[in-house]
Amino acid sequence: MTSKPGIWQLWRDPCLHILLLVLALVGYKLFALEMVSRAYMDCAWCLSTKAITHESKLVLLLLTIHLLSCVSRLRFARVTLRLVLLLGLVITAVDLVVTHQLWTRLTWSELRQFAGEIGTVTGFVQQLLPSAWTLLAGVFALAVVLLVFVRYVKDDRPSLQPLFLYLLIGVGVVGCELVERKEYHDTFLQNSIQVFFSRPTSSTPYSKAFATTLATSPPPENAGCTKAVNTRSDVILLVFESLSMYHSALFSGINNWTPEFDAVSKTGVRFTNFYANGVTSEQGLVALLTGEPPIAKGKAAKTLFEQFRNPADSVPRMLRGLGYDTVFLTTGNLGFLGKGKWLKDIGFDAVEGHDAQAYKGLKRYQFDAASDDALYARALAKLGEHKSAPVFMALETVTTHLPNVDPETGVHSQELTYRYADRQLGNFVRSLQARGFFDNGTLIITADHRAMVPLSLREQTLYGDRAFARVPMTVVGTGLVAREETAAFSHTDLLPSLRNALGTGQHCSKANQGLFLPTVARAPQCTYTNRSYDPNSVFVHCGASDFTITLDGDKTQFVDATAPPAGVLTELHRLRLGKGFH
Repeated sequence: MTSKPGIWQLWRDPCLHILLLVLALVGYKLFALEMVSRAYMDCAWCLSTKAITHESKLVLLLLTIHLLSCVSRLRFARVTLRLVLLLGLVITAVDLVVTHQLWTRLTWSELRQFAGEIGTVTGFVQQLLPSAWTLLAGVFALAVVLLVFVRYVKDDRPSLQPLFLYLLIGVGVVGCELVERKEYHDTFLQNSIQVFFSRPTSSTPYSKAFATTLATSPPPENAGCTKAVNTRSDVILLVFESLSMYHSALFSGINNWTPEFDAVSKTGVRFTNFYANGVTSEQGLVALLTGEPPIAKGKAAKTLFEQFRNPADSVPRMLRGLGYDTVFLTTGNLGFLGKGKWLKDIGFDAVEGHDAQAYKGLKRYQFDAASDDALYARALAKLGEHKSAPVFMALETVTTHLPNVDPETGVHSQELTYRYADRQLGNFVRSLQARGFFDNGTLIITADHRAMVPLSLREQTLYGDRAFARVPMTVVGTGLVAREETAAFSHTDLLPSLRNALGTGQHCSKANQGLFLPTVARAPQCTYTNRSYDPNSVFVHCGASDFTITLDGDKTQFVDATAPPAGVLTELHRLRLGKGFH
């Protein structure tokens, strides 16, 4: 009978409740990684077991903070340490939710960047808690957690913990360091505190002396000059959110989720060795529309759109000079990270987003966006308004953005979402054919980036590390013969290629600028790409050779490059200092 009060006292102990919360968060992450590993990588125990050492570090860190709060004789110190521990739990919980829904990690720099995006955050929460019941359950769970937090902070009496706990911390830290291994999935394996406080060396600015020296150095020589073809055709650039090689049977043979896209690709030129220079939608748009790799500039941290506010050139600015009407349409929120302002700054005549009248009253999904069918209907209507001048229209879809909600069923499913988006693409192409668009028009279909999910073993086997950047691209239009193009190109080659196809007179390009329109004229010497697993490096592909460059201001350098190509590092410095490929 005497043991029952002791057990009840133990169960009411707020320290036990905190321990259970920690174990629940760690267990949830390991479970989620295992589910993802089996679903995306077709591999059991490939992620969760590797994350154990990282999560052990988290547990040991929190245990250390707790023990320090226990032995401190100063009440202020005890309370402060416990608040720090609770902050660590909040960071971990938010990171797990963001990772599970969007497959991106929460960092201090990202938090600062997105802190002002209240509308986007609100929409994200509404998607997490779509009904009154889920909202009520969420509020109840939050209230319980807050109660546990308050009781933990108030229970601040000093106490001396058993010696073995201190020994456990020491042995645990040493053991984790010995068994931890680094690999390309580290960005998903690291614990939340490691990721949140990681140092972003990519934002380290160049010194004034370094920038001045580079500014006085001569620009690289032209690789060649050609006479523009001046086709004056209408052009639609369709940026298909997260379209990846593994979605397509034609491009990879892994899945058959995009039969309509594959059918369209068979009628035009399909680029099977094509690369996205970036790993986010913002980076994809920067590369496609400015012709520059979306590499962090060597200056104080800003949003990517702010860094590329005044690019050396841009697709809409160049085409407007050729007499084109330039239009950008999306169903997404243009206020996100200042996208709408940036699009206007780089030269688009007309820019429309989620608040367009055409989408009024429609059901909304991520980024307050209507589904893809609404975007295509608006694009067809907008095309009819442009008859006196040729038009360049950029379309950015949103439906296939994580967390992949199928508009027809409401189910969270990657396959169903991509099949839905693929059907809408097929309907759009058939509508263009019925209107005679392809009599003097070109449709370019590509992704903004590879899907933001872990790399599958089949992708790794097919493409190696380049799988993180490899995406499909198809060009369909008058005069194009159906074929496969295996030469390597990337998003940044679109601008010089459009200039070659639609421009007039003679124009020159640099060695790292490829030309693939109206036909393939020259592949770039090297392509600069990013990786989701290492935002502080740039990955350069030169023919069959790959090189990694670590970004760190003046200390930017190659990693293990025995024979790096001449000029690659200097080119990178010039790009980061706003010189472009000029």
